[in-house]
Amino acid sequence: KSNWELNSYNKVIHQLTELTHLIIEKIRTARFSNGKLIIEGVRQYLDQHYANEISLTFLSEMFHINSAHLSETFKNQVGQNFSDYLVNLRMKKAKEFLKDKQLKIIDVANLVGYSNSGYFSTVFKKHFHQTPVDFRNSLLVKLGRK
Repeated sequence: KSNWELNSYNKVIHQLTELTHLIIEKIRTARFSNGKLIIEGVRQYLDQHYANEISLTFLSEMFHINSAHLSETFKNQVGQNFSDYLVNLRMKKAKEFLKDKQLKIIDVANLVGYSNSGYFSTVFKKHFHQTPVDFRNSLLVKLGRK
């Protein structure tokens, strides 16, 4: 082997060793955070993709964690279970979208992850004790635009 080949080989081995140490450190940090880092990642994902169909199974596969463990860790870290968190997030976003009177109720439902506007209205009413239409009308009354 030439000096150049040996040098290149040694550089590659050195870089792979550094990368391995970095990966091991990341794994240690994640493990010792009691799941905080994973749950933070899950929450960031939910905050960005709340309109998609998301299941605990999907998230557990995506984050490489057992679904029962993910469920338990999520509840411990966040204070509510995954599905309640997702519904609360969707309802909060729905209120924001309902402020735009150009959007139909079905549009708002779709934007927050519901393909059925009737079901969306039911969930919204259970959450806020008024229908999406009533909520929107109450906004218009407050703004003096009814």
